[in-house]
Amino acid sequence: MKRSNILYVVFVAVAVLAAIFFWFNAQTIHATDFKSCVEEGNPVMESYPRQCKSSDGRTFIKELDEPLIGGQKDEHGCLGPAGYSWAEDVGACTRSWEIIGDDAIRAAKIAVEYAGSGYGLTVTQINALNCQGCFNVELTDSEQGKTVLDLIGWNITLEGECGDCPQFSPPAPGWCEGGTVVAGQTDECGCQTPPKCVMEELEKRYCTQAQRGPRACTLEYYPVCGWFNNTIKCFKHPCAMTYVNGCSACADEKVEYWTKGECPQ
Repeated sequence: MKRSNILYVVFVAVAVLAAIFFWFNAQTIHATDFKSCVEEGNPVMESYPRQCKSSDGRTFIKELDEPLIGGQKDEHGCLGPAGYSWAEDVGACTRSWEIIGDDAIRAAKIAVEYAGSGYGLTVTQINALNCQGCFNVELTDSEQGKTVLDLIGWNITLEGECGDCPQFSPPAPGWCEGGTVVAGQTDECGCQTPPKCVMEELEKRYCTQAQRGPRACTLEYYPVCGWFNNTIKCFKHPCAMTYVNGCSACADEKVEYWTKGECPQ
């Protein structure tokens, strides 16, 4: 076969393969939005709003019929943008990260059952008290507003009512280390209130601008607790760090003031 004929055959073969490729490519749906991504059969993440991830790694977010605004609620009246969602085991709207543990869930459920579950009923706050089955639960709804209920020994106790005196758990070892224990008093129902721990108010030494930045601080170890200013967002107490002395604490721009001694645990 002549060389020219061989080149012709190769050219035709390449042209045919290219035509097949472009035809097949034209039949394939390429995702351009959430709907077409779903039609391609790609996985959908059940988030809010829903998201679809295409085969080539792109993510498409479903457009909401209405803009997400601060007052948007779900079918139970839960304020989703504020982090609230329906909790079946409580029977109200809650923030899951705020009600931790079986006892807290039990307390919230008792308070909800007492208040009467309704549209938008929300557990906005729950605090454990220093006795078994003792909690302070705050509820809100669109009709009655805010309601605060106290549980003593797993029973709702209204102001002015006297039930059984609560049995307080003994303080943990080292509970009031560095402070003064003040004995509890007798309340209006004749029950002994738990003891209190009164901590000595430590003198706050505020840092001056002259103490800021790199400076020659001595290395004597006189530990102080440097308390951070509002540029630092802390997730637990104390919002502070122990420094070798006051000079090194104030050299740190984040420290607003310091107190004597190491930071509390």
